[in-house]
Amino acid sequence: MAVGVSFDFRAMRLIVGGEMSQWWGGMAVAVIFGLTFATLMTLIVVPTLYSAMAGLSHAVGAVEARAETADMPFAEPDAVKETLAEDRV
Repeated sequence: MAVGVSFDFRAMRLIVGGEMSQWWGGMAVAVIFGLTFATLMTLIVVPTLYSAMAGLSHAVGAVEARAETADMPFAEPDAVKETLAEDRV
């Protein structure tokens, strides 16, 4: 399809070029480009975005946890853990 070679089953011969090869050539380029784009999106872009969102979520959670513990000036470490555990439930 992409190289412009056809096989004629009636005459049992290979045809290089021809009328239909021009149409199939453009179709082949579109299919190959689509498959390449989908592969890159699936294997590179989507996992990267998921990882970035997970890292951002973790960073925001850490900042919120620091803000909660900053409101308790002389709290014991165990009291801070209990307070954080209660907030998550």
